Amino acid sequence: MDLERSKELRNYLQTILHLPFVFPEPEEDAEFYDKVYTELKPYHTMLCTALEHAYSDEKKLSFLVKQEWEKGLGEIYRGESYSDKLHNTIDWMEAEGCLLEFIAAAHQKKDRNPKLNTFVRKTLYPLLVASASTLQKSQSDPLPLSAKAPSDVKVNNNGSEMKKGIASTDIKSSDETSNGLPVLEKEQDTKQTQPTPFPGKKPLRKEQLKEDSIAKAHRRTRAAQEKMQKVYEVFQGRGKLSESQVIESIKQAKELIEGISDLFVDIPTPDYLELDYKFACEERYVCERISIVVAYSLRDEYIDTPSVFLGADREFKKVFSSLQNLEYFIEEFQEQIRLSDHANKDFFGNSI
Repeated sequence: MDLERSKELRNYLQTILHLPFVFPEPEEDAEFYDKVYTELKPYHTMLCTALEHAYSDEKKLSFLVKQEWEKGLGEIYRGESYSDKLHNTIDWMEAEGCLLEFIAAAHQKKDRNPKLNTFVRKTLYPLLVASASTLQKSQSDPLPLSAKAPSDVKVNNNGSEMKKGIASTDIKSSDETSNGLPVLEKEQDTKQTQPTPFPGKKPLRKEQLKEDSIAKAHRRTRAAQEKMQKVYEVFQGRGKLSESQVIESIKQAKELIEGISDLFVDIPTPDYLELDYKFACEERYVCERISIVVAYSLRDEYIDTPSVFLGADREFKKVFSSLQNLEYFIEEFQEQIRLSDHANKDFFGNSI
């Protein structure tokens, strides 16, 4: 892999993760990359599982390695199972000092795979930010909210620390309250409209709204799945819905899916959850196509046409796959709420 492509892949990681630093050149800061790979080593099995899920077809991964590194997988790994081969490939990439580029290249091709996405954003991201403390210089530009480090990460920034995910420009020196939270500037305090019953905590109304939105998203997704499943049964010749009921069910499923993204409009979420909206858009598009194909396939003159039947069947499977992916991301969002200290901080530990 040439140096330009290597830099391009590192920039890709920085862009999708909104990292609060710029990747140094390997020859300029070997300590940083040594620390990253050391911290990443215990997660090789997790990375292997994510890659195996994203690249279930071994030939696709082989093509990726051949394209980027001009090597066949046979030159890199030895092993009987696909899992063993992946482990050996990861070890080889680490030894060559290009494991980050390998992860970036794999994610670039499969950026919508949920397991690989989760690994990159929930495992790799905090490791990179933690390792950034070895960097000798950092950006002087203020970071956007979404780019700040998670609450459990401290990044050396011009001799100061970013605590609880809040940039040093947002706090009064290093003063903290008795519960360990940074003291915010007055203009941020004015956003608090009601006195809180407990110091350092806000009312749980917003959090309850988040939980309600999650519950509604689950209900709508499952309702859409049930309606499309009944339509699919009719399509396969074993359902009991009339033609008008089929059309109405498709219409209702589309409306349910289109309403899901609206539930998250007012909720601050990490950038990776923007994929929820992409899935919702994809599902709307696929449902529109299905409504056309099913309408044709229910007519007598088209019911026995193999090309129409197979085309419609493929569209059904795309919808079910997209609905499953959306359900997965909703569960990830729910887990973020459950694990975070969300009473008075967003998902990256920033005050809200």
